[in-house]
Amino acid sequence: MNRITCLLSFTCLAVFATPAFGTSVKPKPKVDKLLNQIAQCEAITLAKCPELKKAVDRGPKQVAYLADKLASGETASLRMASAHVLQFFPQEEGLSALASQLSRERDRKVLSAIKQSLSV
Repeated sequence: MNRITCLLSFTCLAVFATPAFGTSVKPKPKVDKLLNQIAQCEAITLAKCPELKKAVDRGPKQVAYLADKLASGETASLRMASAHVLQFFPQEEGLSALASQLSRERDRKVLSAIKQSLSV
């Protein structure tokens, strides 16, 4: 019985410690700086925006942070930049963040960026 109780408590702790349940993701200043630079790019493509390539090169470890920025970024440009970076990481977490934000987003530009990211 103790094993089952212990297992359930660890499972609940793992579930409620995820960013989806209100705990914040640690701030990543380098990623924030890259997102701000991506927002400044005229054309958001790997060839024309070197900051986008740098953000993608940081790897999939940043998907949870980017999903958090997409959902609760301070500005529309940060949310758009997060959506553009997430398109290069087709992990389930990134796709589900894009899909769930698609139904909640009210800003047309961010909505367009999310649609573009999902179409890739």
